[in-house]
Amino acid sequence: MAAKTAEGQAKIATVKKTQGKQWEYLVVDPWGRSMHFKSEDSQTSFLNEFGEQGWELVGVVTDIAEAGTHGTMYYFKREKKSR
Repeated sequence: MAAKTAEGQAKIATVKKTQGKQWEYLVVDPWGRSMHFKSEDSQTSFLNEFGEQGWELVGVVTDIAEAGTHGTMYYFKREKKSR
């Protein structure tokens, strides 16, 4: 399942069971590795947007290429809602 956000692309992977809980995971590449946050405020707003949806940031990976460019992937999780 994939979803798009205003900031970029997101992919949701479901579900891992841990002690009776089920989790879903979200991987976000906000600008396709070609854009950067312009300020700390824009980065904070970006992260708060996902937090308001119940997502917890659990990991960040920055890839630095030989050309000096970099991209950042954000990894989130939240408890899967019962249906």
